[in-house]
Amino acid sequence: MYKPKDTKTPPLFAANFEFSGRLNPENRWLRLAALVDWNETEEIYMRYFSRMGRPAKDARLVCGLLTVKWLEGFSDEHVVAELRENPYIQAFCGFPAFITDDDIADASLLSRARRKMGHSTFTAFEHELMDILRRNDILRHKFPRAATAKKTGLLDKTGAFLEKLGRALFREG
Repeated sequence: MYKPKDTKTPPLFAANFEFSGRLNPENRWLRLAALVDWNETEEIYMRYFSRMGRPAKDARLVCGLLTVKWLEGFSDEHVVAELRENPYIQAFCGFPAFITDDDIADASLLSRARRKMGHSTFTAFEHELMDILRRNDILRHKFPRAATAKKTGLLDKTGAFLEKLGRALFREG
């Protein structure tokens, strides 16, 4: 089961949230977050769950962690460790404030999602997530050949694409 967040109701006191105005808007994670269509990622993520059962993890968290993992070449466990330590990655994954609690996400969050969805279903979800990232006109304009890297498999192609994206975002700042 997946229950989407209420994104239509803005926070009453946005200036009181910890991230408001305190993070550098030129940071690569915040710039990349502005390029991703998070509503579309949530719609795709939601399709992989039934209407009954225990609620799944937030779509932006899972999609954000997968994107960071691909960009940085991290393992499932390492990307969750980065989430715990980096306020920019937390903002990229949709958190309104920096959370220091260890229970922000379990180290096996992505592994459990992969098992819960099933390997082939999770792979299909990854394909759709990559398509969203590729369809963005800005990304396509900046990285027209990134997805055709001479590697094998979806994750290798994804890694090559996002690696180039990451290098370009670092250079532009």
